[in-house]
Order: sequence, then C-alpha cells, then structure tokens
Amino acid sequence: MSTGSARTGAGSLEIRVLGEFAVLRNGENVGLPPSRKTRALLAYLAVVDRSQQRERLCRMFWDLPDDPRGALRWSLSKVRQIVNVEGGDALVTERNTVAIRSEPIALDLRQVQSLMAREPATIETSELEQAACLFQGGFLEDLSLPNCPEFEAWRTSQINDVDLLRARILRTLVARLDGDATRALPYAHALLAMSPADEQLAAAIRALAEKARAQAMQMPLKPSPTDAEPPVPEAAASTSGVQPSAADAEAERKHVTMITIEIISPLHAFVSIDPELVMQQVDPLFEATLAIVEQSGGTISSSGDSRITAIFGATASNEHHAVAACRAALLVKSTIERQSQGTARVRAGLDTGEVMIRRRRRGEAERIEVTGVAVRCAARLAQSLRRGALAATDRTRAAVAGMVDMLRLPRSDIPRFDRDEQAYELRAPVE
Repeated sequence: MSTGSARTGAGSLEIRVLGEFAVLRNGENVGLPPSRKTRALLAYLAVVDRSQQRERLCRMFWDLPDDPRGALRWSLSKVRQIVNVEGGDALVTERNTVAIRSEPIALDLRQVQSLMAREPATIETSELEQAACLFQGGFLEDLSLPNCPEFEAWRTSQINDVDLLRARILRTLVARLDGDATRALPYAHALLAMSPADEQLAAAIRALAEKARAQAMQMPLKPSPTDAEPPVPEAAASTSGVQPSAADAEAERKHVTMITIEIISPLHAFVSIDPELVMQQVDPLFEATLAIVEQSGGTISSSGDSRITAIFGATASNEHHAVAACRAALLVKSTIERQSQGTARVRAGLDTGEVMIRRRRRGEAERIEVTGVAVRCAARLAQSLRRGALAATDRTRAAVAGMVDMLRLPRSDIPRFDRDEQAYELRAPVE
C-alpha cells in the first residue's frame, strides 16, 4: 500500500489519527502542544481536508472564552510550527477561513480510505494486512473533549465510520485467508474484540483455532542439518579444525517477536549474600520461566544468571508470534509472583521486527543465534524499566492487532529508553 510522497521527501509529515493522535516528521515523533484543543484542532483540519470558517472553529472549540478569535489565532500559531515544514505552507489561513493542504501530509486514515475505495479484486492481501496494522486503536482515542459538544459529535461520527472501515478490512482478510487459519486467526480475534457479544463470530473463531492447530500438526518437520551436510574443502577443514554443517553456512531472515525476561530477587540487592542462597531461590523460578516460554512456542536464544532471551516466530507453525510472546510474558509474571509469594519481580521487554537466525550444530548440540534490531531493542526496554512490568514496543502493539490489552507507559517508567520510541505495558489478553 502506497504511503504517499509525504513520507519520502525531506521534512515529510505523517499524521496518525487511528489510535492516539501523533505527528511524525521524517519518521520521528514531533512534540505536540499540551493544549488538547490545539491538538484537536490540528486533527480536525487534517481529517476534514477542506477550508473551515473561523467562526465555526471558534464555536466548535472556544465558545466560552471572552476572545475566541484570539484563542484560535494562538492555536493556529502552534499548528503552523508543526505542519509548515522547511518553508512549506501546509496551513493556509485567510481572513475568514482556515485549511490544511493535504498534499504534503501522509494521513493514516486517508491511506485506508483510498485503498478501500478501489475495487476489492484489485486489492492485494498484503495491502489489506498493511492497512489492518494502521489501526492502533480507536479514532482519536486520546482526544475526547466533553466540553466541546460539536467536536465530540463529529469525533463520534468518525469513530463509527472508522469502525465500519476496520471491520470491513478484517472480515475481508478472514475470508481471504480461509485456507491459512493461523494467519487468519489474529484478524478474527481483532474483529471479535470490536463485537465481543457476537456469539456466531466467537464460534467461528473457535473453529478457526481448531483448524490452525490441525494445520500446524500436519506441517512436515524440517530435515536435520546433519542429513545433508555439503563437502568441506580440505583447506577450510584444516584451517578451522571443525567441519561446519549446512546450518552454519545459512542464515535465515524472519519476522519475529523477541522477548527479554529478567527475574529480580530481593537477594540480588545484597552483595554479601552467598550466591548459593540466591541460586536456591532463583533457580526454580528460572526453570519455571524456561518451561512456560518453550510451552508457549518460544525458542530460547540465550539465558544466564536471571535473564532469558527468547524468540517467537522462528518456526513456521507460530505465525502469530507477537500474541504468543505477550501471553507467555503475562503467564510468566503471574506464575513467578505466585510461586515466589510476591518476593520476586518480573520485568520484560518485547519488540517485533526482522532478524537474522542462524542455527549452529557442533556434534549433537545445536544452538540458535539471533541478530537484529529487535533483539537489542527488547533487551534495552527490559533494562530501562524502573519497576516490575511487561513492556512492548509500538511495533509489537501493532502486531498483536488488539488481542492483548496494553496501556501506554509514562516516560518516568522507562527513563533510559529511546526518546523517540513509545512503549506500552501489557495488561491482559483480550478474551
């Protein structure tokens, strides 16, 4: 799905209204004014995409102040600083009218609307999946203005239209992916989250889940790397001293979810405590965590002390890896807190993205090596947490498609995490 030239040029702007309101310049978040009315004004002008009378904007947002036109001028000055990039004139103000020119701005809602205006047969499934990922939540879910009834009436109307648009995309995807139940399942769950009382849909999802499990069981196992080891030149063998297998020579690129889990024991705070005592307390918790991760479909890539790094999505049978990783993290936290009677804390970081996977075999032993931004980002996020919490990046939040409840983490909880990255706390899976 094309994202428009506004994303590729210098000083490009992107406005997101499908979820929490955000503005990005060249892919980086732009600091927005604290005034909710100013942010709502910018969102409104971007979405309506046509000239608005100043009197109507004053009535919509500033009906009570003594000087509504002055309040509008002040807000427009803040909007101008955001959208007029490198001498551009996206904000057009006349004596009686105000407008935002849409050409230099990529608006997520407009991208979805343009896609769905096409003939269904011409829309690729990959385009629909990209469109589904644009829905980060409800329309302007963080910009409710109860004291501005005209704006609220407009926002409510947009919420209904956006929900219909999203439901149409999700239903089309579920129908298109009927032969690939594992791939269709997250979209079906997202659809059910929009209509939790739909018993017919819930029954269809149960059938789809059974179908996904059956398909996973029927998938052929990959042959062992030792079954087809290529000959190694004598020079290479004499140099290394070890004959590498085919697994050493190949690295696989995969879209996965990485998770870093840390178990924090109160005993870690005491330098003088015998390490054997720490081990006696932490080892059972560590083993329980390993078991939960592996039973949930994760593959351990590294472990040590009280930290575990795992990859979800390394196998073909685990297509919906983000949801599996989130649910594993939630289960680990509840299990460890119960097993330790509240004395141990769990913190975890999750990120979703492309990584390179290499499996190395030496004799009977095989280990997995994973490299990529998602590996480092998950670890940084876990280490940045100031309290026992499960945190996911915006990429993981988009990948779960509403199937796990998340709340945005305040910056004070992750002071050392990248400033341009958003993080969300996992709360509970959506039933």
